[in-house]
Amino acid sequence: MAASFEFAQFRVDAGRRALTRGGSEIALSRKAFDTLVVLLEEGGRLVPKDVLIQRVWPDSFVEENSLNQSISALRKVLGPKLIETVSGRGYRFVAPIVVHAAESRETLRTLAVLPLRNLGAEEGDWLGIGIADTLITRLSNIHDLIVRPTSAVLRLGDRDAVETGRALSVDAVLEGSIRKAGDRLRATVQLVSVATGAPIWARTFDERFTEIFAVEDAISERVAEALTSRLSGEERSQLTRRTTENSEAYRLYLNGRWYAERLTRASLTKALESLQQAVDLDPHYALGYAGLAYHFLQCADLTVPSLEAMNRAEEAAQRALAIDDSLVDAHVAIASVRTFRDWDAPASAREFERALAIDPRSSSARQLYGWCLTLAGDFDPALRELREAVEIDPFASSHALYLAPTLYFARRYDEALAETRALIARDPNFWLTHVIAGRTLEAMGDLAGAIACYEESRRVDDSVPESLGDLGRALGRAGRSHSILDELRRYDHVPAFVEANVHLGHGDRDRTFELLNAAIDERSWYVTWYRIDPHLDELRGDARFAQLLQRAGVPPALTPPARAPHRS
Repeated sequence: MAASFEFAQFRVDAGRRALTRGGSEIALSRKAFDTLVVLLEEGGRLVPKDVLIQRVWPDSFVEENSLNQSISALRKVLGPKLIETVSGRGYRFVAPIVVHAAESRETLRTLAVLPLRNLGAEEGDWLGIGIADTLITRLSNIHDLIVRPTSAVLRLGDRDAVETGRALSVDAVLEGSIRKAGDRLRATVQLVSVATGAPIWARTFDERFTEIFAVEDAISERVAEALTSRLSGEERSQLTRRTTENSEAYRLYLNGRWYAERLTRASLTKALESLQQAVDLDPHYALGYAGLAYHFLQCADLTVPSLEAMNRAEEAAQRALAIDDSLVDAHVAIASVRTFRDWDAPASAREFERALAIDPRSSSARQLYGWCLTLAGDFDPALRELREAVEIDPFASSHALYLAPTLYFARRYDEALAETRALIARDPNFWLTHVIAGRTLEAMGDLAGAIACYEESRRVDDSVPESLGDLGRALGRAGRSHSILDELRRYDHVPAFVEANVHLGHGDRDRTFELLNAAIDERSWYVTWYRIDPHLDELRGDARFAQLLQRAGVPPALTPPARAPHRS
């Protein structure tokens, strides 16, 4: 069915072909009305003159003068400022528009939010992705609405709204664009029915950038109203909940999280700069501190010694929890520190229980809990947690970074390789996936294949030392000479475990054990691999290995937290 539109003091009912103001109907010629509907359907986008003529007069040949007459008639009724003339090109409707559709709201239960397309030159893609991620977080709090995560949308690449909606099996898609120029932000968004391709609701916002929160509030509320008529008071408050009132701190947080995901030396440096500036601007920004904690967890033994990184992650997470004890990301960070630095499995489990009690649908909490179970050698419960994370967020590419290594550590090599190759097919430019594939092939005895994977990882990015240790081990096992130890000297920090792998490949057990013990002294998070790493299997019959595990205080098996219901 046709939609209806509201703008200024007017309402247009396209089905009844009626224009009203304050309840009183206003006369318009048929073609002037059709011209207005086309402009409204385009939601603030420029409509070229030839397109307007084709859509309003599809079966007739008319001069441009006919279009000019319709525009003139509309301006007499609506006022001169609502329709903008773009010289030599066409027309654009410039007032904020609200679109109402005739579809039943009760039939729309699943939603995807696309990153807003950035039409300006001042900001990167992170702004549109960050706004979309905020909307997803808010709308996910509605009890009868399933919202696909940002990762699901990003995995599909650049597709139109309907195609994306069908790929993600959702009822509706929210799409739009933003343009930031100076201190102004213009956002144009619309909610599109996947079944019909028609807009359910649309609106244009033109605000100062400092009002970005008001824009997000309004979008969240309007989308929620279009999708469901039953919102509790708590759900309404969650729609407009803000973690900071400082728009610049918010911008820096979005930027920092974007870079932290890239896991390169350059990206992690940029992430730290942005996140630190965010909390400097707003010292009470809990989510900003949680972002810092996440950043330092990512840095451990890549760009920062593990102990230093874990200490700073815990400090940031504790700052976040002191401000907001309900922040899941902060509890997950503390739980990770308990595993990676303290090697304290029971304490880690308790913190994960807190996180999952707050949000049992947190895919990241399930995912990292599964990984910590993996490190304790509890592979079956680990795989259950990781697969439950996949059920909650079936499209997140990060799952393979935990699921594939768990299968590898569990010696289920064929499954691990299948998971990793699928991830590489989706994103061949992430260095770590090639490393995981190489470790799996090496454990399967395919040294040539493993070496090729490690070399590809270095080609993609060699700013961190981890893959060099694996390459040195594989080259040594293949009897090939190399200069890996010399190459490692160019890094500021080389974990003892990374160097140990090189000596392991050459069969130098004495030096290998020296370095594995040094990793314990470093409080390296790699120590959590000692119990389970297949590449250390050749050492397990040596009495020194049992002493090594005793020094490391290998944790007992963990007990998964009680199951909490979630939506898939």
